[in-house]
Amino acid sequence: MIFVNQIGSIVHSITDEFCGSPNKNMGDSFLLVWKFPDSEILEDMEKRTIKLASSETVNCISDMALICSLKILSRINRKAEILEYNQREELQEKFGNFKISIGFGFHIGWGIEGAIGSNFKIDAS
Repeated sequence: MIFVNQIGSIVHSITDEFCGSPNKNMGDSFLLVWKFPDSEILEDMEKRTIKLASSETVNCISDMALICSLKILSRINRKAEILEYNQREELQEKFGNFKISIGFGFHIGWGIEGAIGSNFKIDAS
């Protein structure tokens, strides 16, 4: 948990710097969201489609998400307390050629946000 929280601290802080929102943590996976301003979204309810009004806005927000990912990757690969995990004998024995790594996936499109759950547990997502 210490390791995941160290990574989470980096991921969350840099995402915030680049106008994104850390939305959800699923173990060692992080869902990060960049929202388009409502003024930039054109809805056609008849066709059930959503169009973005300005390619400049799309480019700017997309660039922020990409640069954020590069900054996260860079910070993880420079932070001594994270890189120490690469040297741990128990990790090398268990996983062989263990090395800290991180991956990113990107998607652009619509989503629904709100409370999901039951009387026992509710998450914003």
